[in-house]
Amino acid sequence: MDNRTVLENASMSNLSCNSSRCYQGITLNQTQLVYQFLQVYILPVIVFSGLIGNTLSACAFLVKELRRISSTVYVIAVLSADSGVLVSLSFVWLEGLGFRLNHEEGMCQFQVYWSYICTFLSIWFVVCITVENYITICHPTRITSMCTVRRAVITTVSLLAFALSFYSVFIVTTTVNVHNIGVRSVKMCETGTKYTQLLVLFVNADTTITFIVPLVLILFMLIAISLSVIKSVQLKKKRSMNQRHSNNNRAKSIPQVRVAKMLYILSLTFVILSIPSHILRTYISFGPSSDTMQVSETVALVHAVLQFVYYTNFSIKFLLFAFCSKNFRKSLATALGCRHFSYSPVSNTESTRL
Repeated sequence: MDNRTVLENASMSNLSCNSSRCYQGITLNQTQLVYQFLQVYILPVIVFSGLIGNTLSACAFLVKELRRISSTVYVIAVLSADSGVLVSLSFVWLEGLGFRLNHEEGMCQFQVYWSYICTFLSIWFVVCITVENYITICHPTRITSMCTVRRAVITTVSLLAFALSFYSVFIVTTTVNVHNIGVRSVKMCETGTKYTQLLVLFVNADTTITFIVPLVLILFMLIAISLSVIKSVQLKKKRSMNQRHSNNNRAKSIPQVRVAKMLYILSLTFVILSIPSHILRTYISFGPSSDTMQVSETVALVHAVLQFVYYTNFSIKFLLFAFCSKNFRKSLATALGCRHFSYSPVSNTESTRL
């Protein structure tokens, strides 16, 4: 369950509820069938492949050589937050199978609170990673003073403390109501009616701090990084061959430089996979129906499909690391005890491809 509006969650829950009714002989329309297919068959692939991939990635980054890099703190943090989101999504999958654990009292409030926190942290840790990459490429003289493990730990703990306090409102505003659907009484995790206006304010604030602000920051830094790389390439063409090789070797000896390419691709992938879902979410939050936060079934389905694209953000990082970084593959082999492919520190051009 991602950090959608609670009323959007109710719409999706209704679709899930209707989907479960199809087993009792009730015909589903096409949109409900599509959502049921995504929820029951696609979601577990995203969840379990992501949990395995994130665990393997964390093992790779915890090898001795990579622990010394400040970016590793943010990478481990984002992998942990991603796994938290995937655990939350596993309950959505179980709901599609008829196990409505996330609509039980206590679990309902915790799931909403947990999903908001993990999603916020995942996004802002990607921002932190992009900031480090921006400093590495655009302001390399500040790497040793700004990109430190201590600073990374302080930033990570501060973000966690903010998320725990800011999203605590959802523990109070979320409740379990019983609805009569046909001959059945169905529990539904949703917003208490007396908190609707308050929640609209918090949802709009959440949309701002988990989409608009992070996306603007990431896009700005990615553009700056790209322009800096282009400028660097143009300058190198004007230098002699020997001088270029000398400068390259000095730059490649810095650990942050070695991981810059991989982290750049991570940030870029986040933007590509996030924009469609969040644009629609922003429209829902601030568009014509923002006062009631009610959405049509078609809009809810489109949002659900885009959400599944967005969910891949939380499970794809292992593939990005593995395809983009030879040293990541070596460090993973080291972590798994494969001595033949053990991690080798940077000493030549081949080792700079992390």
